[in-house]
Amino acid sequence: MATSTEQPQPKPAAEDEESRKLLVTAADAQTFAEAVLRGNGAPPEHARTVAECLVAADLRGVDTHGVNRLPSYMARVRAGVLEPAAGPTLTQVTPAAAQVDGRNTFGAVAGLAAVRAAVDMARVYGIGMVSVKHSNHFGMSAWLVQKALDEGMMSLVFTNSSPALPAWGGAYQALGGVADCVRCPGRR
Repeated sequence: MATSTEQPQPKPAAEDEESRKLLVTAADAQTFAEAVLRGNGAPPEHARTVAECLVAADLRGVDTHGVNRLPSYMARVRAGVLEPAAGPTLTQVTPAAAQVDGRNTFGAVAGLAAVRAAVDMARVYGIGMVSVKHSNHFGMSAWLVQKALDEGMMSLVFTNSSPALPAWGGAYQALGGVADCVRCPGRR
């Protein structure tokens, strides 16, 4: 039986995910995201809105909805299912209810149009309800409700997604994820 006198060498510590992250300022992330969006057909205002939404998610620690969404957004642009320059349209259904047609633009752009319309209606009628159709992923829902909260308004935001999960006992994807977010102004 042969033996070795060599001592086993320690293996280098594996890089963990945290050590591979590149830390940038929020301003630099905003600038980068806007440049990517504009470079892929988004007008400056759309690029600013979407980038703000993505950076806000990163700052809040919701990395799944942050700047790392850019590649999936750009893939949707290239596939023709997201129209980066489309402007949402608002149809007033009743004095306190409206519908935004996102025209397949960025969800943050359509969502922001909806929140602004809802806030405007709520100032006059005490409530404003807006639905959005023909849109895309709108990012972190907390960003949208914060926009209403900044105006002193309570906000409820709900969404759905494409089928991703089977129903209980099902064999195919039939249900989408449902996200909701609620915020209310309070006293200080």
